[in-house]
Amino acid sequence: MQLAQFITEQRRAFISAFRSANYPVAIRGVDMLGRFLFPPATWQWDSSVGDGEEALVRTVQTEQGEHKEFWIDPSRPYRNAFKSFLYREYGVPLENIPQSLHADHMFNKALAIKHGLQYVRMALVPGLYNSGWGGRIERMLTNMLSRDNSCYRLDCFIFMKVMNITPPADYADYQARRTPIAQQLSAETGIPADQLLMAMDGMFGLWRVN
Repeated sequence: MQLAQFITEQRRAFISAFRSANYPVAIRGVDMLGRFLFPPATWQWDSSVGDGEEALVRTVQTEQGEHKEFWIDPSRPYRNAFKSFLYREYGVPLENIPQSLHADHMFNKALAIKHGLQYVRMALVPGLYNSGWGGRIERMLTNMLSRDNSCYRLDCFIFMKVMNITPPADYADYQARRTPIAQQLSAETGIPADQLLMAMDGMFGLWRVN
C-alpha cells in the first residue's frame, strides 16, 4: 500500500469512528476494549515492541472494510514502533514517510501517563496541524476536561485535528469559524451541523473558564 492510500484509509476509519460516538482513543487496560461493541473489533499484542505487552494492534471493521490501529503505552518510545507497524501491516516503507507527517498520540501523552492510562491510539497527522493543536489547545482543553477515567473517547477537537482543520487561535476565532467548521464536518460525516455545533460549543466554551 502506498502512503497516500493509508492516509485515505485512516481518514475514513476516523470518520466511521466519530459517527459511532463511542470510540476509545485511550484506555487504562485492555479489558476496556471488549466494552466497545461498535465498530466491531478484535485485538492482539504487538510482540515486536518491548516485552510484548507494551503495544497492541486493534482490527476494526469499518464501512470500507478492515482497518488496523496501533496502540502503545504512552510512557514508551513510539515513533519507530508505529512506523514499523505501518510497514508490517500496510507495506508503507519507512523512507516514504516524510518528516512533515508526525506519529501522534490521539490523547495527550503526558496526561495519559499522569492518569494511569496504559494504551493510547496512534495516527499519522500532518505536523502543521499536530503542532497547532498540541501547542496550546490540546493541552489546555485536555487539562480542563481530564478526569481519572478508565477510558477516553474520540471527541470533536481530536477529530478536527485528524481531519486537518486549522485550530482556532482563540475563542473569538472559534466563534468566527464555528459554523463553517461544523458544516465541513457535517459534510464529511453526515452528522447534522447543529448537533456538531452543540458538541463543539461545549468544548471550546471552556476557553472562557479561567
